[in-house]
Amino acid sequence: MSQGHLIIMIKPLNQNLNIEMDPDTQVKELFEYIQNEFKIASDIRNWTCYSEQKRIYLDHQGCIGKVQNEKLTINTQPNEQLQQITPDSNLIKASSQLQYTQNQQAFPAQVQQQQIQIQPLNQSSQQIQNKLQSGNQPQQQNYNQAQLQNSSQVQNQSQTVNINFIITDGNIKRQFQSIFNSNDKLENLADAVLAYLGVTKEIASCDLIIFDQNYNHPTKREKTLHQLSIKSEVTVDARLRWIGGSQY
Repeated sequence: MSQGHLIIMIKPLNQNLNIEMDPDTQVKELFEYIQNEFKIASDIRNWTCYSEQKRIYLDHQGCIGKVQNEKLTINTQPNEQLQQITPDSNLIKASSQLQYTQNQQAFPAQVQQQQIQIQPLNQSSQQIQNKLQSGNQPQQQNYNQAQLQNSSQVQNQSQTVNINFIITDGNIKRQFQSIFNSNDKLENLADAVLAYLGVTKEIASCDLIIFDQNYNHPTKREKTLHQLSIKSEVTVDARLRWIGGSQY
């Protein structure tokens, strides 16, 4: 059985680990290896493991699967952080998918406030925000309008979009949830579905249907969720198409 290459970031130690691992290795077995290797005392039952390719938190009893150059972020002290930022992206996720869903339903205002707090702002955007909050008078009306426009752009960048997927593969149907940024392209949704299934674009493609409309034209796939007005909690019908084989 061929091994997969994993690139692991261990938090909060900020240690990187490059290892080869069998696809049937369980996540908890990976935790045990890291705990022994780095002499970590915390209980592995409280650890979290985020998959960048699948864009979900992996179940402790689940297997790593057939992956290559998969990037995992393992947090050995998740209870000390209110939020976690996904590696090398602007996607924001709570300590678990279930926790995020519950918080969103029970405390929507609190979740929205937390998301705004942890979203990074670049220096120029922060300066604009400080000037608006301090009550400084704009030098001229055009300058004031430019400030408000930039502030609106920053707000758009901070929006996260929770997408529900229903995957059709022949007679098999699967469901999963993932979080994207409003500036992510529609093609990123198809990539997330293939990553979730553990298949590559060389052997399969994914048709996306939203509100009974096909979103398969390359021009549409290059548009962002914001440009397409795709909001949070939208359900996407993802239909798998095997290259050289059957279509859903």
